[in-house]
Amino acid sequence: MTLPSASNVLATISYGVAGTGSTGSLTLPSAANVRSSNGAYGVAGTSTTPTLGDCANDGTLGCVTVTGYPSAKLANFSAGNIQTGTTVAGVAGSLANCSADGATSCIAVSAFKAADMSVAIASHIISGSTIAGVAGSVIASTACNSDGQQNCSVSGVFIAANVTGILPWDLRAGKTMGGITGALKANCRNTVNNTDFNYDGAVAGLSNNSVTGGTSSDYWDTTDDLAGWSTNKVTAWSSDTYCDSSTWTDVTTADGGTTVSTCAASAANCQFKDNITNLVTTKVVSVSSTWSAAVNACASSTYGGYQQGTWRLPTQKELMSQYEHGIISLASANFMTLANMQSYFWSSSTVSYSTTDAWYVNLALGYTFGNGKTNPHYISCVR
Repeated sequence: MTLPSASNVLATISYGVAGTGSTGSLTLPSAANVRSSNGAYGVAGTSTTPTLGDCANDGTLGCVTVTGYPSAKLANFSAGNIQTGTTVAGVAGSLANCSADGATSCIAVSAFKAADMSVAIASHIISGSTIAGVAGSVIASTACNSDGQQNCSVSGVFIAANVTGILPWDLRAGKTMGGITGALKANCRNTVNNTDFNYDGAVAGLSNNSVTGGTSSDYWDTTDDLAGWSTNKVTAWSSDTYCDSSTWTDVTTADGGTTVSTCAASAANCQFKDNITNLVTTKVVSVSSTWSAAVNACASSTYGGYQQGTWRLPTQKELMSQYEHGIISLASANFMTLANMQSYFWSSSTVSYSTTDAWYVNLALGYTFGNGKTNPHYISCVR
């Protein structure tokens, strides 16, 4: 009698000899429970051939698991956990390869790799590109090659500029920086009044007397502003060399600047700013003041609602710059009339060689001269 070895019999199957004395009972396992490699077993002459085979296909039941087909716990397997095209323990996979940026519940492949989303933020990715579903916001930059260009890499020629608060009058006329074209005029030239002088003849024969028969505007035809503002410019000169009303800004305010108005609407508070010097000047405050009275009048003035100490009497050079910068172009009944500007205005500057005298300036002529401080002249104040 031959019995199969325990290692060839399916687990949980009991077999063998049992009994007492001469009474016995022989139990043999069925052929389906004995591994086929065991060989025949049982009572000689009526031996049994086992049929329990090794597992040779995925998902096969009633077979002995081997190295190629180990046992599997099916509770751990679902189609969504197995790659598509693959079958495990009889379960066909449905987990596909990633085929779109930012896709989830798929298998990372060379074209669509896994990404650490803790660092996948818009500011780390170039604009126009998307990585792991995150659209980039970083602007791609090329070298700056023109003034005012943005979103480019600065260089030694095109250096970055903070243009916050930079106005055209902060830059010299003819220059451009950060996309801002300058308006500051550094050369204010005289204009031509044809009724005073205009000569077109040969320079060698230039007359010293009054000549008004010319038709061309030449630099020798220029005059002062005594007759009022002339818009007739020397033909060959750029407009950047003329300082007229465009050089000045109406900054009329009331209540110390809390109420904005205009000179036309608020003549009593009329104020203009010289865009070249940033100096603000009042209208005529007095037509007859001694020098010391003029200094005190401006120092104590509350013109336009500003507190005392805001205004002061301008220096000699400040008054001369007003003439140079074309204050005559602002002549009006609300501000200063031409007649006003044809008069002499006290400056705060004392004559160094005669301290009993101070400098005055004629805003229409540009004329400046020392005069006794006790004499009465016009005053306007600046801040």
